[in-house]
Amino acid sequence: MTKTFTYTVGNSCIGTVVENLLETEDFFFPNPVQNLLHLQLKGEKNRVVLLDMMGRKVFDKVLPSVTRIDMSKYEAGIYIIRVENCQSILNGKMIKKNN
Repeated sequence: MTKTFTYTVGNSCIGTVVENLLETEDFFFPNPVQNLLHLQLKGEKNRVVLLDMMGRKVFDKVLPSVTRIDMSKYEAGIYIIRVENCQSILNGKMIKKNN
């Protein structure tokens, strides 16, 4: 999927995803996670995707701003979490530990 942005030279990019790409914020906890991963997001409709380290999509759902994901069924390891909403795109690295 390719996203395109319109920009006029000299205009500010305030409020666009382009500016938010460099932001780092904690939007999930705990990390490492054992059973329940808690999410606190800005948008009301958030596409949350979990990828394993091989790049395989293991979770892909639209979730509300405050929610949790049951991680107990997932294997221990490192996962990439990606959240897309109308305000931004967030990426993070999450560690799943054994129960």
